Amino acid sequence: MSGERAPCLKHPAVIDPVCRVNPAEYAGKKDLGECISITSGGTLAFGDADVLSFVHEHGTRCYIVNLNQVTRNAKRLLESFRTYPSKLHPLYAIKANSTRAIVDRIVREGFGFEVTNIHEFLFSLEVQENTGLGKKSSAIVCNGVSKHHVQRPYRESLIEVAFRHQSKEGFDVLVNLSSVEEVRFAIKVAERMGGGIRVGLRLNPAIKPKTAEDLATGAGYSRFGVPIDQLENVVKELVDKKDLTKLVQLHCHIGSQISSIETLTGIHGEKAADGRGVLPVLCSKITELEKKFGVHVEQINIGGGIAIRYVKTKPRDMNEYGEFWPDYTVEEYASKIATTLERIHEEKGSNCPELCIEPGRWLTANSTGLLLLVTDVFDLHGEYKKSLKGAGKWIITDGSAMTDAHDIVLLRQWFEILNASRITKPLETLYNIGGLACDSGDVFAWGRDRTGPRMLPETRKGDILMVLDVGAYQQALASNYNMLPIAAAYDTRGSEITREKKNPSSR
Repeated sequence: MSGERAPCLKHPAVIDPVCRVNPAEYAGKKDLGECISITSGGTLAFGDADVLSFVHEHGTRCYIVNLNQVTRNAKRLLESFRTYPSKLHPLYAIKANSTRAIVDRIVREGFGFEVTNIHEFLFSLEVQENTGLGKKSSAIVCNGVSKHHVQRPYRESLIEVAFRHQSKEGFDVLVNLSSVEEVRFAIKVAERMGGGIRVGLRLNPAIKPKTAEDLATGAGYSRFGVPIDQLENVVKELVDKKDLTKLVQLHCHIGSQISSIETLTGIHGEKAADGRGVLPVLCSKITELEKKFGVHVEQINIGGGIAIRYVKTKPRDMNEYGEFWPDYTVEEYASKIATTLERIHEEKGSNCPELCIEPGRWLTANSTGLLLLVTDVFDLHGEYKKSLKGAGKWIITDGSAMTDAHDIVLLRQWFEILNASRITKPLETLYNIGGLACDSGDVFAWGRDRTGPRMLPETRKGDILMVLDVGAYQQALASNYNMLPIAAAYDTRGSEITREKKNPSSR
Protein backbone atom coordinates (compact mmCIF):
# COMPACT_ATOMS: atom_id res chain seq x y z
CA MET A 1 0.00 0.00 0.00
CA SER A 2 1.24 3.46 -0.83
CA GLY A 3 2.04 5.66 2.12
CA GLU A 4 1.56 8.83 0.07
CA ARG A 5 -1.08 11.29 1.13
CA ALA A 6 -4.08 11.30 -1.15
CA PRO A 7 -4.27 14.70 -2.86
CA CYS A 8 -7.25 16.97 -2.33
CA LEU A 9 -7.60 18.37 -5.83
CA LYS A 10 -11.02 19.98 -5.70
CA HIS A 11 -10.69 22.12 -2.57
CA PRO A 12 -6.99 22.56 -1.74
CA ALA A 13 -7.46 26.10 -0.45
CA VAL A 14 -9.91 25.28 2.34
CA ILE A 15 -8.94 21.78 3.48
CA ASP A 16 -6.07 21.62 5.95
CA PRO A 17 -3.74 18.62 5.54
CA VAL A 18 -4.96 17.27 8.89
CA CYS A 19 -8.30 16.46 7.23
CA ARG A 20 -6.82 14.00 4.75
CA VAL A 21 -4.01 11.92 6.22
CA ASN A 22 -3.65 8.38 4.94
CA PRO A 23 -3.56 5.92 7.90
CA ALA A 24 -0.51 4.24 6.40
CA GLU A 25 1.47 7.39 7.23
CA TYR A 26 1.05 7.11 11.00
CA ALA A 27 0.03 3.52 11.79
CA GLY A 28 2.34 2.06 14.43
CA LYS A 29 4.19 5.32 15.07
CA LYS A 30 4.71 6.64 18.60
CA ASP A 31 2.64 9.68 19.47
CA LEU A 32 0.53 9.25 16.35
CA GLY A 33 -0.92 5.78 15.82
CA GLU A 34 0.95 3.44 18.13
CA CYS A 35 -2.08 1.21 18.73
CA ILE A 36 -3.09 0.69 15.12
CA SER A 37 -1.52 -1.33 12.32
CA ILE A 38 -2.44 -2.58 8.89
CA THR A 39 -2.08 -6.33 8.60
CA SER A 40 -0.55 -8.21 5.69
CA GLY A 41 -4.10 -9.14 4.73
CA GLY A 42 -5.00 -5.48 4.38
CA THR A 43 -7.17 -5.16 7.49
CA LEU A 44 -7.00 -2.73 10.40
CA ALA A 45 -5.71 -4.03 13.74
CA PHE A 46 -5.99 -2.30 17.09
CA GLY A 47 -3.38 -3.82 19.37
CA ASP A 48 -3.76 -7.57 18.92
CA ALA A 49 -7.38 -7.35 17.74
CA ASP A 50 -8.46 -7.41 14.12
CA VAL A 51 -11.04 -4.61 14.09
CA LEU A 52 -13.51 -6.14 11.64
CA SER A 53 -13.39 -9.52 13.38
CA PHE A 54 -13.89 -7.74 16.71
CA VAL A 55 -16.96 -5.95 15.36
CA HIS A 56 -18.36 -9.20 13.99
CA GLU A 57 -18.16 -10.61 17.54
CA HIS A 58 -19.11 -7.59 19.65
CA GLY A 59 -20.93 -5.13 17.40
CA THR A 60 -20.49 -1.36 17.19
CA ARG A 61 -21.12 1.75 19.20
CA CYS A 62 -18.58 0.49 21.68
CA TYR A 63 -15.12 1.36 22.94
CA ILE A 64 -12.18 -0.96 22.37
CA VAL A 65 -9.37 -0.61 24.93
CA ASN A 66 -5.76 -1.70 24.56
CA LEU A 67 -4.69 -2.21 28.19
CA ASN A 68 -1.14 -3.06 27.13
CA GLN A 69 -0.87 0.44 25.67
CA VAL A 70 -1.82 1.91 29.05
CA THR A 71 1.04 -0.04 30.63
CA ARG A 72 3.47 1.07 27.92
CA ASN A 73 2.48 4.70 28.41
CA ALA A 74 2.97 4.50 32.18
CA LYS A 75 6.40 2.87 31.81
CA ARG A 76 7.48 5.35 29.16
CA LEU A 77 6.54 8.35 31.27
CA LEU A 78 8.38 7.07 34.31
CA GLU A 79 11.43 6.22 32.24
CA SER A 80 11.41 9.76 30.83
CA PHE A 81 11.89 11.14 34.36
CA ARG A 82 14.44 8.50 35.41
CA THR A 83 17.33 10.96 35.64
CA TYR A 84 15.49 13.64 37.60
CA PRO A 85 17.91 14.46 40.45
CA SER A 86 15.35 14.46 43.25
CA LYS A 87 12.38 12.30 44.18
CA LEU A 88 9.54 11.97 41.65
CA HIS A 89 5.94 11.50 42.79
CA PRO A 90 3.86 10.34 39.79
CA LEU A 91 0.09 10.65 40.31
CA TYR A 92 -2.69 9.60 37.94
CA ALA A 93 -5.56 12.05 37.45
CA ILE A 94 -8.35 9.51 37.65
CA LYS A 95 -10.93 11.95 36.29
CA ALA A 96 -9.43 11.25 32.85
CA ASN A 97 -10.67 7.65 32.89
CA SER A 98 -11.84 5.75 35.96
CA THR A 99 -12.26 2.39 34.22
CA ARG A 100 -11.02 0.00 36.90
CA ALA A 101 -8.91 -2.11 34.53
CA ILE A 102 -7.14 1.02 33.28
CA VAL A 103 -6.56 2.46 36.74
CA ASP A 104 -5.18 -0.87 37.98
CA ARG A 105 -2.59 -0.94 35.17
CA ILE A 106 -1.35 2.57 35.98
CA VAL A 107 -1.21 2.00 39.74
CA ARG A 108 0.74 -1.22 39.30
CA GLU A 109 3.47 0.77 37.54
CA GLY A 110 3.95 2.93 40.63
CA PHE A 111 1.53 5.82 40.21
CA GLY A 112 -0.49 7.32 43.02
CA PHE A 113 -3.77 9.18 42.61
CA GLU A 114 -4.84 12.74 41.94
CA VAL A 115 -8.45 13.20 43.07
CA THR A 116 -10.83 16.15 43.17
CA ASN A 117 -13.71 15.09 45.41
CA ILE A 118 -14.66 12.58 48.08
CA HIS A 119 -16.09 10.14 45.53
CA GLU A 120 -12.78 9.88 43.71
CA PHE A 121 -10.92 9.73 47.03
CA LEU A 122 -12.89 6.72 48.26
CA PHE A 123 -12.55 5.06 44.88
CA SER A 124 -8.76 5.42 45.11
CA LEU A 125 -8.83 3.69 48.50
CA GLU A 126 -10.81 0.82 46.97
CA VAL A 127 -8.25 0.48 44.18
CA GLN A 128 -5.41 0.34 46.69
CA GLU A 129 -7.12 -2.47 48.56
CA ASN A 130 -8.04 -4.46 45.46
CA THR A 131 -4.75 -4.32 43.55
CA GLY A 132 -3.01 -6.48 46.12
CA LEU A 133 -0.24 -3.89 46.49
CA GLY A 134 -1.25 -2.98 50.01
CA LYS A 135 -3.87 -0.72 51.53
CA LYS A 136 -1.46 2.21 51.87
CA SER A 137 0.60 1.52 48.77
CA SER A 138 -0.04 4.71 46.78
CA ALA A 139 0.04 8.42 47.49
CA ILE A 140 -3.16 10.45 47.13
CA VAL A 141 -3.20 14.17 46.40
CA CYS A 142 -6.53 15.98 46.72
CA ASN A 143 -7.17 18.97 44.46
CA GLY A 144 -10.35 20.56 43.15
CA VAL A 145 -12.65 23.12 44.74
CA SER A 146 -15.22 22.96 47.58
CA LYS A 147 -13.20 20.37 49.44
CA HIS A 148 -14.58 21.83 52.68
CA HIS A 149 -18.17 21.17 51.60
CA VAL A 150 -19.99 17.96 52.57
CA GLN A 151 -21.09 16.04 49.49
CA ARG A 152 -24.03 13.66 49.57
CA PRO A 153 -24.40 10.92 50.67
CA TYR A 154 -21.40 11.46 52.97
CA ARG A 155 -21.46 13.35 56.24
CA GLU A 156 -17.93 14.68 56.10
CA SER A 157 -16.07 16.88 53.64
CA LEU A 158 -13.09 15.70 51.61
CA ILE A 159 -10.76 17.73 53.84
CA GLU A 160 -12.04 15.98 56.97
CA VAL A 161 -11.86 12.50 55.47
CA ALA A 162 -8.41 13.07 53.96
CA PHE A 163 -6.98 14.56 57.18
CA ARG A 164 -8.31 11.63 59.17
CA HIS A 165 -6.69 9.12 56.85
CA GLN A 166 -3.42 11.02 57.09
CA SER A 167 -3.30 11.55 60.85
CA LYS A 168 -5.14 8.56 62.30
CA GLU A 169 -4.51 5.81 59.74
CA GLY A 170 -1.12 6.78 58.32
CA PHE A 171 -2.05 7.08 54.66
CA ASP A 172 0.15 9.11 52.30
CA VAL A 173 -2.53 11.74 51.71
CA LEU A 174 -2.08 15.42 50.98
CA VAL A 175 -4.74 18.11 50.46
CA ASN A 176 -3.89 21.09 48.29
CA LEU A 177 -5.97 23.92 49.74
CA SER A 178 -7.44 26.04 46.99
CA SER A 179 -8.93 29.14 48.64
CA VAL A 180 -8.92 31.25 51.78
CA GLU A 181 -12.15 29.55 52.88
CA GLU A 182 -10.57 26.11 52.54
CA VAL A 183 -7.47 27.21 54.46
CA ARG A 184 -9.52 28.47 57.39
CA PHE A 185 -11.68 25.38 57.43
CA ALA A 186 -8.59 23.13 57.26
CA ILE A 187 -7.04 24.89 60.28
CA LYS A 188 -10.18 24.23 62.32
CA VAL A 189 -10.23 20.55 61.30
CA ALA A 190 -6.51 20.17 62.06
CA GLU A 191 -7.07 21.65 65.50
CA ARG A 192 -9.87 19.18 66.14
CA MET A 193 -7.57 16.32 65.12
CA GLY A 194 -4.66 17.40 67.31
CA GLY A 195 -2.56 19.19 64.69
CA GLY A 196 0.49 18.05 62.77
CA ILE A 197 -1.39 17.86 59.44
CA ARG A 198 0.64 18.13 56.23
CA VAL A 199 -0.99 20.34 53.59
CA GLY A 200 -0.26 21.94 50.24
CA LEU A 201 -1.47 25.10 48.53
CA ARG A 202 -2.79 25.32 45.00
CA LEU A 203 -1.65 28.50 43.31
CA ASN A 204 -3.34 30.30 40.43
CA PRO A 205 -0.36 31.81 38.57
CA ALA A 206 -2.38 33.76 35.98
CA ILE A 207 -0.79 31.81 33.13
CA LYS A 208 -2.93 30.77 30.16
CA PRO A 209 -1.44 28.00 28.00
CA LYS A 210 -2.30 27.39 24.38
CA THR A 211 -5.27 25.10 24.86
CA ALA A 212 -9.06 25.26 24.74
CA GLU A 213 -10.54 28.04 26.87
CA ASP A 214 -12.47 25.52 28.97
CA LEU A 215 -9.27 23.57 29.75
CA ALA A 216 -7.22 26.56 30.97
CA THR A 217 -7.37 26.15 34.76
CA GLY A 218 -4.48 28.46 35.68
CA ALA A 219 -5.61 31.62 33.91
CA GLY A 220 -6.01 34.56 36.28
CA TYR A 221 -9.79 34.53 35.94
CA SER A 222 -10.05 30.78 36.66
CA ARG A 223 -11.75 29.55 39.85
CA PHE A 224 -8.93 27.10 40.64
CA GLY A 225 -6.32 28.01 43.21
CA VAL A 226 -5.27 30.87 45.47
CA PRO A 227 -4.66 33.99 43.33
CA ILE A 228 -0.95 34.67 43.17
CA ASP A 229 -1.30 38.09 44.81
CA GLN A 230 -3.05 36.51 47.81
CA LEU A 231 -0.49 33.76 48.42
CA GLU A 232 1.48 35.48 51.18
CA ASN A 233 -1.66 36.35 53.16
CA VAL A 234 -2.83 32.74 52.98
CA VAL A 235 0.56 31.39 54.02
CA LYS A 236 0.60 33.78 56.97
CA GLU A 237 -2.65 32.22 58.22
CA LEU A 238 -1.01 28.79 58.10
CA VAL A 239 2.19 30.04 59.74
CA ASP A 240 0.20 31.60 62.56
CA LYS A 241 -1.14 28.08 63.27
CA LYS A 242 2.08 26.22 62.45
CA ASP A 243 1.53 23.62 65.18
CA LEU A 244 -1.67 22.60 63.43
CA THR A 245 -0.51 22.44 59.81
CA LYS A 246 2.76 22.10 57.93
CA LEU A 247 3.03 23.44 54.37
CA VAL A 248 4.93 20.87 52.30
CA GLN A 249 3.80 21.48 48.71
CA LEU A 250 3.04 24.25 46.24
CA HIS A 251 0.78 23.07 43.44
CA CYS A 252 0.05 24.65 40.07
CA HIS A 253 -2.01 23.04 37.31
CA ILE A 254 -2.56 25.45 34.43
CA GLY A 255 -4.66 23.21 32.21
CA SER A 256 -5.11 20.14 30.07
CA GLN A 257 -3.65 19.44 26.61
CA ILE A 258 -0.88 22.04 26.98
CA SER A 259 0.55 22.23 23.48
CA SER A 260 3.62 24.37 24.23
CA ILE A 261 6.24 23.45 26.83
CA GLU A 262 7.25 27.12 27.17
CA THR A 263 4.27 27.90 29.40
CA LEU A 264 5.73 25.45 31.93
CA THR A 265 9.44 26.22 31.66
CA GLY A 266 9.26 29.94 30.90
CA ILE A 267 12.16 29.32 28.53
CA HIS A 268 11.78 30.63 24.99
CA GLY A 269 14.39 29.22 22.62
CA GLU A 270 17.83 29.44 24.27
CA LYS A 271 16.82 32.17 26.71
CA ALA A 272 16.87 31.67 30.45
CA ALA A 273 13.63 31.29 32.39
CA ASP A 274 11.90 34.66 32.32
CA GLY A 275 9.54 34.19 35.24
CA ARG A 276 6.40 33.72 33.16
CA GLY A 277 6.36 29.92 33.26
CA VAL A 278 4.97 27.61 35.92
CA LEU A 279 8.38 26.40 37.11
CA PRO A 280 9.95 29.84 37.60
CA VAL A 281 6.81 31.03 39.39
CA LEU A 282 6.70 28.08 41.78
CA CYS A 283 10.43 28.20 42.52
CA SER A 284 10.43 31.94 43.12
CA LYS A 285 7.45 31.69 45.46
CA ILE A 286 9.10 28.91 47.45
CA THR A 287 12.19 31.11 47.87
CA GLU A 288 10.08 34.10 48.93
CA LEU A 289 8.12 32.07 51.48
CA GLU A 290 11.30 30.71 53.03
CA LYS A 291 12.83 34.17 53.33
CA LYS A 292 9.72 35.86 54.67
CA PHE A 293 8.17 33.16 56.86
CA GLY A 294 10.90 30.56 57.35
CA VAL A 295 8.69 27.99 55.62
CA HIS A 296 10.56 25.21 53.83
CA VAL A 297 8.39 23.73 51.07
CA GLU A 298 9.65 20.25 50.14
CA GLN A 299 7.68 19.61 46.97
CA ILE A 300 6.46 21.37 43.86
CA ASN A 301 3.52 19.94 41.96
CA ILE A 302 3.22 21.00 38.31
CA GLY A 303 -0.10 19.25 37.76
CA GLY A 304 -0.86 17.49 34.51
CA GLY A 305 -1.49 18.75 31.00
CA ILE A 306 0.88 16.63 28.90
CA ALA A 307 -0.63 16.86 25.43
CA ILE A 308 -1.14 14.23 22.75
CA ARG A 309 -1.19 14.54 18.98
CA TYR A 310 -4.84 14.22 18.08
CA VAL A 311 -4.10 15.34 14.52
CA LYS A 312 -1.75 13.04 12.61
CA THR A 313 0.29 15.52 10.61
CA LYS A 314 1.55 19.01 11.35
CA PRO A 315 -1.28 21.44 10.61
CA ARG A 316 -0.98 24.20 8.07
CA ASP A 317 -3.24 26.36 10.24
CA MET A 318 -1.63 26.29 13.69
CA ASN A 319 -4.12 28.83 15.04
CA GLU A 320 -6.95 26.40 14.33
CA TYR A 321 -5.29 23.05 15.00
CA GLY A 322 -2.10 23.85 16.90
CA GLU A 323 -3.51 22.79 20.26
CA PHE A 324 -3.82 19.26 18.87
CA TRP A 325 -0.14 19.16 17.78
CA PRO A 326 2.11 19.67 20.85
CA ASP A 327 5.65 20.89 20.23
CA TYR A 328 7.23 18.18 22.41
CA THR A 329 7.34 14.45 23.10
CA VAL A 330 7.01 13.12 26.63
CA GLU A 331 10.78 12.60 26.71
CA GLU A 332 11.32 16.23 25.78
CA TYR A 333 8.74 17.26 28.36
CA ALA A 334 10.57 15.42 31.15
CA SER A 335 14.00 16.60 29.99
CA LYS A 336 13.00 20.27 29.81
CA ILE A 337 11.23 20.17 33.16
CA ALA A 338 14.31 18.61 34.79
CA THR A 339 16.77 20.92 33.03
CA THR A 340 14.81 24.02 33.96
CA LEU A 341 14.57 23.05 37.63
CA GLU A 342 18.27 22.17 37.75
CA ARG A 343 19.22 25.51 36.18
CA ILE A 344 17.03 27.50 38.59
CA HIS A 345 18.35 25.69 41.66
CA GLU A 346 21.98 25.79 40.54
CA GLU A 347 21.66 29.56 40.41
CA LYS A 348 20.19 29.50 43.93
CA GLY A 349 22.85 27.10 45.17
CA SER A 350 20.28 24.56 46.35
CA ASN A 351 19.07 21.09 45.41
CA CYS A 352 16.07 20.41 43.22
CA PRO A 353 12.82 19.92 45.13
CA GLU A 354 10.75 16.76 45.09
CA LEU A 355 8.57 16.83 41.99
CA CYS A 356 4.93 15.80 41.67
CA ILE A 357 3.27 15.30 38.28
CA GLU A 358 -0.42 14.55 37.68
CA PRO A 359 -0.89 13.25 34.12
CA GLY A 360 -4.23 11.89 32.99
CA ARG A 361 -4.92 12.40 29.29
CA TRP A 362 -1.48 11.33 28.07
CA LEU A 363 -1.63 8.01 29.93
CA THR A 364 -4.98 6.87 28.57
CA ALA A 365 -6.07 8.76 25.43
CA ASN A 366 -4.39 6.62 22.78
CA SER A 367 -5.41 3.37 24.46
CA THR A 368 -9.00 3.49 23.24
CA GLY A 369 -10.96 3.65 20.02
CA LEU A 370 -14.68 4.10 19.38
CA LEU A 371 -16.24 1.76 16.83
CA LEU A 372 -19.21 2.99 14.80
CA LEU A 373 -21.42 1.53 12.07
CA VAL A 374 -22.30 3.61 9.01
CA THR A 375 -26.10 3.49 8.84
CA ASP A 376 -26.67 5.97 6.01
CA VAL A 377 -24.79 7.97 3.37
CA PHE A 378 -26.44 10.71 1.35
CA ASP A 379 -25.74 13.80 -0.77
CA LEU A 380 -26.46 17.42 0.07
CA HIS A 381 -27.75 20.00 -2.37
CA GLY A 382 -24.84 21.53 -4.21
CA GLU A 383 -25.56 25.04 -2.93
CA TYR A 384 -24.53 24.00 0.62
CA LYS A 385 -21.29 22.35 -0.37
CA LYS A 386 -19.27 25.57 -0.38
CA SER A 387 -20.28 26.51 3.19
CA LEU A 388 -19.20 23.04 4.35
CA LYS A 389 -15.64 23.37 3.00
CA GLY A 390 -16.54 21.34 -0.05
CA ALA A 391 -18.13 18.41 1.76
CA GLY A 392 -21.31 17.56 -0.09
CA LYS A 393 -22.05 14.26 1.65
CA TRP A 394 -23.23 13.10 5.06
CA ILE A 395 -22.30 9.89 6.82
CA ILE A 396 -24.70 8.90 9.62
CA THR A 397 -23.51 6.47 12.30
CA ASP A 398 -25.03 4.38 15.06
CA GLY A 399 -23.07 6.33 17.69
CA SER A 400 -23.41 9.81 19.11
CA ALA A 401 -20.73 12.44 19.65
CA MET A 402 -22.93 13.94 22.34
CA THR A 403 -22.95 10.72 24.37
CA ASP A 404 -19.80 8.86 23.29
CA ALA A 405 -17.21 11.56 22.47
CA HIS A 406 -18.61 14.65 24.12
CA ASP A 407 -15.53 16.85 23.75
CA ILE A 408 -16.20 17.04 20.01
CA VAL A 409 -19.38 18.92 20.83
CA LEU A 410 -18.16 20.72 23.95
CA LEU A 411 -14.71 21.83 22.74
CA ARG A 412 -14.82 21.21 18.97
CA GLN A 413 -12.01 18.78 19.68
CA TRP A 414 -10.43 16.86 16.82
CA PHE A 415 -10.30 13.06 16.85
CA GLU A 416 -8.91 11.11 13.90
CA ILE A 417 -11.53 8.96 12.15
CA LEU A 418 -10.77 5.93 9.95
CA ASN A 419 -12.86 3.78 7.66
CA ALA A 420 -11.80 0.37 8.98
CA SER A 421 -13.71 -1.45 6.24
CA ARG A 422 -11.65 0.22 3.50
CA ILE A 423 -8.39 0.90 5.28
CA THR A 424 -6.24 0.30 2.16
CA LYS A 425 -8.40 2.32 -0.22
CA PRO A 426 -7.37 5.82 -1.33
CA LEU A 427 -8.83 8.88 0.35
CA GLU A 428 -11.06 10.50 -2.23
CA THR A 429 -14.32 11.94 -0.83
CA LEU A 430 -15.11 14.66 1.70
CA TYR A 431 -17.74 13.82 4.32
CA ASN A 432 -19.55 15.34 7.23
CA ILE A 433 -20.05 12.65 9.89
CA GLY A 434 -23.05 12.70 12.19
CA GLY A 435 -24.48 10.81 15.12
CA LEU A 436 -27.91 9.39 15.84
CA ALA A 437 -29.01 11.77 18.61
CA CYS A 438 -31.91 14.09 17.82
CA ASP A 439 -29.78 17.21 17.98
CA SER A 440 -28.23 19.16 15.13
CA GLY A 441 -25.01 19.50 17.13
CA ASP A 442 -24.48 15.74 17.28
CA VAL A 443 -21.63 15.56 14.78
CA PHE A 444 -18.28 13.78 14.83
CA ALA A 445 -16.94 15.93 11.98
CA TRP A 446 -18.44 18.56 9.75
CA GLY A 447 -17.42 21.41 7.55
CA ARG A 448 -19.03 24.16 9.63
CA ASP A 449 -16.25 24.07 12.26
CA ARG A 450 -12.74 22.79 12.85
CA THR A 451 -13.82 19.19 13.42
CA GLY A 452 -14.18 18.56 9.70
CA PRO A 453 -14.91 17.69 7.07
CA ARG A 454 -12.98 14.44 6.62
CA MET A 455 -11.56 12.88 3.52
CA LEU A 456 -12.19 9.14 3.55
CA PRO A 457 -12.33 6.33 1.02
CA GLU A 458 -15.67 6.16 -0.79
CA THR A 459 -17.82 5.10 2.16
CA ARG A 460 -20.99 3.01 2.08
CA LYS A 461 -23.74 1.93 4.40
CA GLY A 462 -22.48 -0.97 6.55
CA ASP A 463 -18.87 0.25 6.73
CA ILE A 464 -17.12 0.43 10.10
CA LEU A 465 -15.61 3.72 11.27
CA MET A 466 -13.09 4.00 14.10
CA VAL A 467 -12.57 7.16 16.14
CA LEU A 468 -9.05 7.18 17.63
CA ASP A 469 -7.64 8.52 20.92
CA VAL A 470 -10.90 8.63 22.89
CA GLY A 471 -9.45 7.04 26.05
CA ALA A 472 -9.30 10.27 28.06
CA TYR A 473 -12.45 12.04 29.27
CA GLN A 474 -14.80 10.68 26.61
CA GLN A 475 -15.94 7.68 28.65
CA ALA A 476 -15.87 9.81 31.81
CA LEU A 477 -18.17 12.35 30.14
CA ALA A 478 -20.44 9.74 28.52
CA SER A 479 -24.16 10.30 29.01
CA ASN A 480 -27.48 8.70 28.11
CA TYR A 481 -28.90 11.68 26.24
CA ASN A 482 -31.99 10.64 24.24
CA MET A 483 -32.13 7.68 26.66
CA LEU A 484 -29.25 6.05 24.81
CA PRO A 485 -27.46 3.49 26.98
CA ILE A 486 -23.83 4.18 27.85
CA ALA A 487 -21.65 2.56 25.18
CA ALA A 488 -20.02 -0.69 26.28
CA ALA A 489 -16.24 -1.00 26.56
CA TYR A 490 -14.18 -4.11 25.83
CA ASP A 491 -10.51 -4.90 26.01
CA THR A 492 -8.86 -6.22 22.85
CA ARG A 493 -9.50 -9.80 23.95
CA GLY A 494 -13.23 -9.10 24.01
CA SER A 495 -13.74 -8.99 27.78
CA GLU A 496 -16.17 -6.29 28.84
CA ILE A 497 -14.73 -3.66 31.16
CA THR A 498 -16.72 -0.94 32.87
CA ARG A 499 -15.93 2.53 34.12
CA GLU A 500 -16.70 3.93 37.53
CA LYS A 501 -19.70 6.24 37.25
CA LYS A 502 -18.13 9.25 38.89
CA ASN A 503 -18.96 12.83 38.06
CA PRO A 504 -16.00 14.29 36.14
CA SER A 505 -14.60 17.58 37.37
CA SER A 506 -12.27 20.25 36.05
CA ARG A 507 -9.42 19.09 33.88
